[in-house]
Amino acid sequence: MPDTQKTTAVAAPEQFQVFTCPRKTAKVVMPNGFCCNFYGGQYITKDPQQIAWLTAEIEEGSFPGFAIGEKVTSDDLDPMLKRRKEALKDLLSASEEDQRKLLASIRDFGTSDAGSGLANSVVTADKLAKLAAMLDAGKPAGAATPAAK
Repeated sequence: MPDTQKTTAVAAPEQFQVFTCPRKTAKVVMPNGFCCNFYGGQYITKDPQQIAWLTAEIEEGSFPGFAIGEKVTSDDLDPMLKRRKEALKDLLSASEEDQRKLLASIRDFGTSDAGSGLANSVVTADKLAKLAAMLDAGKPAGAATPAAK
């Protein structure tokens, strides 16, 4: 039986267009009946038809106060992914001594009559580097890697 292994290509982050309005909430109904709901003063879409129509209407002045915002990626819209990448970058750029201190504090679960807690839970700089590589590749932090045969 041939050894087949799935390979998944890392997709580039999706591009989104942000539109802003002066109010916290607003509804804009397109000619086709689709309702663009603005929440928190913004509407985010990747639909080319919506982008083209909203851009034309805003530039024409049909919606006073509405503006065409910046383009963002799916990575920008996931604040936890962004925060994890920043934290790992900070940790990996720290000096070796600072890394040792931080890793020691992560592993310190205190002691009890039964001994120290979670003795098998060991975080090393190598494991952190692998985690950083996974996050850069777009895999979730808890993703399992395929077992080698």
